[in-house]
Amino acid sequence: MPTSELSLPSLYVARNIFEIPDWLNHVREIAMELHGEENVRKIPEILKERGFEIKFMNKGDIIKNTIRNVILHFPSFLRAEANTKIFTKYLFARKYEVPALTKEEYKILYGRIKT
Repeated sequence: MPTSELSLPSLYVARNIFEIPDWLNHVREIAMELHGEENVRKIPEILKERGFEIKFMNKGDIIKNTIRNVILHFPSFLRAEANTKIFTKYLFARKYEVPALTKEEYKILYGRIKT
């Protein structure tokens, strides 16, 4: 599918994925945040046609991955938290919202080639 049919004008990397489809022949796993209802609908279709099993991340997946990444990359987490205070704000005020979980036009997609 030509990228002109997708809503990707400012997303250079994802745009190139679909302009150079042979690149996908070398990809076994892919994760991306999709913006826009059209992209949320069309990009998974394209990846499925290329042999990917697709999953949209849910709240449980995000919590599990966050905990795993904090444990595996604790110094990086501390540096990021010092700059953003996202975790602190969430713990004490429950003020952090993940758009990919609360808005239909944003989704976090995970794909893996079927084996």
